[in-house]
Amino acid sequence: MATKLADITEGEGQPFTIAFKDETGAAVVPNNVAYTIRNERDVVVNGRLSVVVSPASTLKLNTDTADNDPLNGAQRYIQVNWDYDSTQGTGIKAVDEAYWFIQRRESYK
Repeated sequence: MATKLADITEGEGQPFTIAFKDETGAAVVPNNVAYTIRNERDVVVNGRLSVVVSPASTLKLNTDTADNDPLNGAQRYIQVNWDYDSTQGTGIKAVDEAYWFIQRRESYK
């Protein structure tokens, strides 16, 4: 189930920090991380398709103003895919999703 993030005002950035966890909920350092941002029509926004994050140990990104342009839809979804190694195996795949709504600026209403 996707996590609801705070709404943002159009044209502003949105900071994200993802805590990577294994199958038991313990913190883990991922081997590989990539993310995709889509709108409510499942259209990739601003070319953000399978963007590789480096180093993979942390995902703290700030979506830019083009990611939050309401002309591209009023809702955004971010999907983060990663893999990690644990006592259960190597290259275990995991995914996390979140979404937010874009609010119009008062001066544009």
